[in-house]
Amino acid sequence: MTTIAAHVFQIFYVSQLQPDSDIGVVKDIVAVSRRTNPTRGITGALVFDGEHFGQLLEGHEADVVALMRRIAADPRHRRLTILFSGVTGAARQTRVWRSGYCEGQQLDAFFADDSRRGPAALAVFLAMLQDADLV
Repeated sequence: MTTIAAHVFQIFYVSQLQPDSDIGVVKDIVAVSRRTNPTRGITGALVFDGEHFGQLLEGHEADVVALMRRIAADPRHRRLTILFSGVTGAARQTRVWRSGYCEGQQLDAFFADDSRRGPAALAVFLAMLQDADLV
């Protein structure tokens, strides 16, 4: 009898906080995410640099896609761009969902450089997480 590995679906996106938003909304986003993502089996990381968000979401495809739809409809985000969507292998890149801050301008390159797409963009983001202040 063979078993099929449950491949993990991933979405990595970047967005910009709406310019007229109070920075306090980031605290609200994080609080809701910390409370709800684990119940949906979603892991990943959200980083914020004071202006831009970068987030990796991992889990079952239907759950990740549903969450991504809610994020895309959230008026606190603008210029939302999905840089990677798909399956890279059977293993999750993160064990839990975490959030934190990164240096200013670290996420800027994802907006400025159209070549940062696909698995290469995901790899750059994962490397960046090593230096981010994540909780």
